[in-house]
Amino acid sequence: MQPELLIAIVSSLITLLASFFLATYRARVEFRKMAKQLEEKYTTSLFNKRFEIYPLLFKLLNELNNAIDCNSQSKQMLNELLKQFDGWMSANAIFLTRTLAQIAWGYHNFLMDLLEQYIEELTYRRIETELNLCNDDRR
Repeated sequence: MQPELLIAIVSSLITLLASFFLATYRARVEFRKMAKQLEEKYTTSLFNKRFEIYPLLFKLLNELNNAIDCNSQSKQMLNELLKQFDGWMSANAIFLTRTLAQIAWGYHNFLMDLLEQYIEELTYRRIETELNLCNDDRR
């Protein structure tokens, strides 16, 4: 084989390898850039959605706090708050941060406990009233 041909083949192979590695590097850089842009877009969209939906959650939790502070809760009101809260959570829980999810589910459990206590208190009062009526009838 002629030395000029050998030099041409070797230089072509070196050029091909350099082009391959350069193209691979550029592709990786572009991929990382696109992944970063996608992540930024996702984060921005997530924050925008949170800014849209969080006020309703805080309104529901504020209504619950006000009802408890004013001692104006009723079974119907607690059921309605629970229904609204559960509806909000089923539609929007995926957008909550871990901390806010823990707080929200704590409120949910508190509301369930409050409703259960309210029902127990009503049941106790009904039984007490019935016992008093029975005792009055015996006298």
